Amino acid sequence: MTEVAGDDAGVKVLDDAVPEEDGEELIRTQLRQRTLEMWLALRNQHVKLHLFSGVEVCGVFQAVDAKHENLVIYNLDSGIGVVPTALVRWSDVLSMTTQGDGDASAGWV
Repeated sequence: MTEVAGDDAGVKVLDDAVPEEDGEELIRTQLRQRTLEMWLALRNQHVKLHLFSGVEVCGVFQAVDAKHENLVIYNLDSGIGVVPTALVRWSDVLSMTTQGDGDASAGWV
């Protein structure tokens, strides 16, 4: 519904648009929701982590902490050996890739 406000000399049209701050809050909420959905979709997926040190490690993604600071990776293969459960600082990760459909024989995406 559109409202008209003002006196006879100057008429202003007020839209039913969402206030800017409410719109920004909605966008932030949607981004948080998408991020949570991404983490859930990654659970039990084979991932390759490209670290800032130039090292690549592989494992099975399990979880991320509430502040998105640490990743829990099962069977982390560092090239030297396999760690059954590893906690990797997200700040050490340059990028993360997954294998198509979680199939170990599929290529990295």
